[in-house]
Amino acid sequence: LGENSLTVIQNGRDAKVNGIETDVSYVSGGLTLNAAAAYTNARTKQAVCFVSLDDDPDCGTLFVNDPADPPDDVQDFIVTPEDARLPVTPKFKASATARYAWPVWSGRAHVQGVISYRGSARVDTRYNIGGPTTPLDPESYFGRIRASTLVDTFLGYSWGDYTAELFSTNLFDKRNDLVRFTACGGCTQVRFVPGRPRTIGLW
Repeated sequence: LGENSLTVIQNGRDAKVNGIETDVSYVSGGLTLNAAAAYTNARTKQAVCFVSLDDDPDCGTLFVNDPADPPDDVQDFIVTPEDARLPVTPKFKASATARYAWPVWSGRAHVQGVISYRGSARVDTRYNIGGPTTPLDPESYFGRIRASTLVDTFLGYSWGDYTAELFSTNLFDKRNDLVRFTACGGCTQVRFVPGRPRTIGLW
């Protein structure tokens, strides 16, 4: 959000995303084990400028709002440096699932547990919104999207065309962050959207 809380959209420069993903499964009888993980290294390839009149990544130009009114001049500066991490996407994510199913009467029962981990991440692409003389990193008031570990459990029974399952998601009631934001362009009071709290149900 920019001046008067209007959304400002500016083209950035190219980014590079390197990473690796893996998914491993093991099945033996009624037991199924699965583990998945992803490492993502997403970074800018060049600096992003506050005001860019040309392709100069050094952000050293002087932008003149009105040549007849020099005090209104705005000095260009680096908002996001070269090789800076992109926001929202954590560097590391992983999950593990264990499921066991066995015959009971005329159907099959099953139990399942899932544990998932998500690392922390920046909220904002920008690293300096204060200007060339009074730098201010939004992370100083946003903080970061916090790392979190969630556990889900399931207990169910299937027979014919029917299935009944007792489930618990976010078993330990972890208050994880989904999004952090401010309500206006000049605000520093941070608001965040939490993930779903512990939920127990039967379906």
